[in-house]
Amino acid sequence: MRSRFLLVLLLLLTTACTKNDEIAKKPDSKTGPVVAETGPTPAEVAAAKKKAEKEAELAEDARIKAESDANAKRLAEATEKFHALNEELNAAMKEYATARRNVKTREESLKLAAENPMLKLGPKFLDFAHDYTGTQEALDAVSMLAIRGSGDTKTEAVEWMIDKYVDDDKITEFVSTLFRGMPTPQNQKWIDQILEKTTNPKAKGSALVAKAGLLDGITTYKGFFASASEQQLATVDKETIEFVNAERSANEREELVGLMEAFVKDYAAEAKIVERELFGLKYLSIGCEAPDIIGVDLDDKDFKLTDYRGKVVLLDFWGDW
Repeated sequence: MRSRFLLVLLLLLTTACTKNDEIAKKPDSKTGPVVAETGPTPAEVAAAKKKAEKEAELAEDARIKAESDANAKRLAEATEKFHALNEELNAAMKEYATARRNVKTREESLKLAAENPMLKLGPKFLDFAHDYTGTQEALDAVSMLAIRGSGDTKTEAVEWMIDKYVDDDKITEFVSTLFRGMPTPQNQKWIDQILEKTTNPKAKGSALVAKAGLLDGITTYKGFFASASEQQLATVDKETIEFVNAERSANEREELVGLMEAFVKDYAAEAKIVERELFGLKYLSIGCEAPDIIGVDLDDKDFKLTDYRGKVVLLDFWGDW
């Protein structure tokens, strides 16, 4: 009896499970047939990955092309605008030069100086350099202002050169102007900054040469200021006069000689940059022992300058062409 009951119960359970499976497989009138959820196959995963990589590659190519096109357009604009600025400056300077030739009095000269085209166009070149930073034209604009500019525009251009382009060969063009004309404390400051910051041997050598030239200029202008009239001194700013007349270390030239000798040792390939000034500092400066001169006299006898040590000697250098 008990086994018959269990058999009936088992048949009922089996029938119920079968009906449930059939119900589950019947389509829903509202949602449609029920599809068993299954994950993507390995092949589908690989295909999707490959597609995503290709799309990313195409997107990167498009980005690079857009960036390249934009850069090419920017470079073309820089070239065009820089050329236009130069044309404007050259035309203005030509008119300015003509006007200077017609100046008759000092008052007219001072009045005309206030109309120097660089005062008007300098800021335009500086704005251009800011707009096109990173281009060769921006560097050329800043370099031009550092050499030919004046006032605040020149100062900003020089500081920009020292900050951004201190290792560029272009800075040597500017450095070579720092010892021409009247020596100023500002020029010495810029020379020292370049010497401290640059790793470019050409720039470093040029700065050492400029430093030597500045020392020679100080000696020359100290003598000029000592004999200048009050009217002449009135044309020079007080700071420059004080700079030139300031007491200096007795070892200043010796220290510069040491820097140049170290440069020759460290940068043999660029040694020729400083050789002439180094020789002048060691042998041709006031108070230095003159270098020996060896030659043949009019009687074809060998002679040396040192043979006349302790005597007054007149050296007459001459030649014919």
